[in-house]
Amino acid sequence: MHYQEHESGYSKQQSTRPQTLAYALADSPVGQMSWIIEKYAQWTDCEESGARHPENAIQRDVLLDIVTHYWMTNTAGSSARLYWESFNQPDYRPIEAPIGLLFSKGVIPL
Repeated sequence: MHYQEHESGYSKQQSTRPQTLAYALADSPVGQMSWIIEKYAQWTDCEESGARHPENAIQRDVLLDIVTHYWMTNTAGSSARLYWESFNQPDYRPIEAPIGLLFSKGVIPL
């Protein structure tokens, strides 16, 4: 319930208006960094001494590498559009071809 009420805004934005977000993130490296770093602050166990900061869990250089990758490749839009495409499929068809899945031990408890 907490996720739906407090943490799902990014998902709603990306699944309904991805291109608006794409323009904003492609226009500002600071905006791009803010968008990404805020997600890591929410998605990592980064609380230390009462403060939530992603650098408590991930090295600054790694965070900057991630942000730089999105900025230099200009892929914020296509990353956001993945949500729109996933949420707006009118027809989910079953897979007809035989498939197989492989998971590392412990990923899915059986």
